[in-house]
Amino acid sequence: MLTPRFLDGPADMVTEIASESDPRLDSREKLPRYRQAGIEEIWLVNPSCSSVVTSFYEEQITQAVNL
Repeated sequence: MLTPRFLDGPADMVTEIASESDPRLDSREKLPRYRQAGIEEIWLVNPSCSSVVTSFYEEQITQAVNL
């Protein structure tokens, strides 16, 4: 629920830009945390290899796309 000051509960969607120093950190550590929080749609963008990983909570589908 969106209150005047903050979002109370999980977001519907998260877009995470991979860090240059450890791009696998996002898929190794952050993706499971986002799933555990119940976030429905997660996009992990890795600019260094021009790829996007999308994960959908309800379908439990993870898909990688090279751009």
